[in-house]
Amino acid sequence: EMSSYLSLESNKLSSTIPTQLGNLKMTSSFSLQSNSLSYEIPTELGNFQGMTYGFYLASNKLCNEVPTQVQALSSNFYYAQTWDITTGNSIDTACPTPSPTATMTPTSSSPTMAPTTSRPSPLPTSVPTSVPTPAPTTCGPGTYQDFHVDAQGQLVGSGCPVCQKGTFGDGTKTFCSTCGPGKIAINQGAAACEYCPNGKVNTDP
Repeated sequence: EMSSYLSLESNKLSSTIPTQLGNLKMTSSFSLQSNSLSYEIPTELGNFQGMTYGFYLASNKLCNEVPTQVQALSSNFYYAQTWDITTGNSIDTACPTPSPTATMTPTSSSPTMAPTTSRPSPLPTSVPTSVPTPAPTTCGPGTYQDFHVDAQGQLVGSGCPVCQKGTFGDGTKTFCSTCGPGKIAINQGAAACEYCPNGKVNTDP
């Protein structure tokens, strides 16, 4: 509650004049001049009936007619110059229609879950089926290897045939070797050749 005066002139005030100012009990003066206040003068300012010194609303952007409640206060002032409302305003000119003001209303929405990047599922891998390899077959001395693995991975062949007379084998080759000149294999299945007895020769290659 104020019992003297209120001066807010030249403070770069904008928007409209608050109607709540009419609740003040002014006894001296009231000044809002030289600002950027707009729209019409609120009728609530007519409550300043005990004010007798000065009422200043000049040099703003006020419009429309002066309310009768406010105009009635002019008779309280001793000097005309202490009552200045119309100077620098657009009094008696219709106020422009104010643009609708968008009121921001907070909304309580559930938080949006951030998209999760899922790891791509691994593509099925085609693991070749290993062809069972037959256990290696080792032929013994005096034989040769006569077998192989077919397309189905099967071991085929006659196995380990015995070397014939005049040849020998150690089981690691696919054939039997001849003894050569000066040597002979008398029996089948020879693992090595012997030298010819005295007086005997072998001219086979």
